[in-house]
Amino acid sequence: MKRLLMVDLDTVLTRLYTNRLAANGFQVNIPATAATALSILRSGKPDLMVLDLGLPDVSGVQLLKNIRSEPNLAKIPVVVLTNSYGNTFGMEANLGIEKTFLKSDCNPTALMAAIDEILHPQLGT
Repeated sequence: MKRLLMVDLDTVLTRLYTNRLAANGFQVNIPATAATALSILRSGKPDLMVLDLGLPDVSGVQLLKNIRSEPNLAKIPVVVLTNSYGNTFGMEANLGIEKTFLKSDCNPTALMAAIDEILHPQLGT
C-alpha cells in the first residue's frame, strides 16, 4: 500500500480526496499542523505529499523548504494543491514541486492522474 501525506486543513476537500485516494490503494495521513506533518515525515517517509501552501501555523513554502533541507526527506515527491497559486511557478524548480494545482481547477480524477504519473512514470509511456 502506498502512503500519502496530505497537508491541508480544509476538511471537506481532504475528505473528498482521501476517499478517492483510499479507493486507489493509498493510506492517507492528514496532519493538523505543519509541525505534525514534519514529524510524520521524519518518522516514516510517505511515497508522496500533497501540500497546501496556505497553512495557518507555518507557510507551506516554509514547510517545503524545511523538507528539502533534510537529506532523508529531500526527494519526497510533492504535489501542491492550493489557492495560493500566484507565487508557485518560480518555486517549482527550486523546491522540487512535481505538479501544482489550483484547488478550484482540480478534482480527484486529475489529482489521482498526476499522482499515478509521478509514482509510475513508465505507465505514461
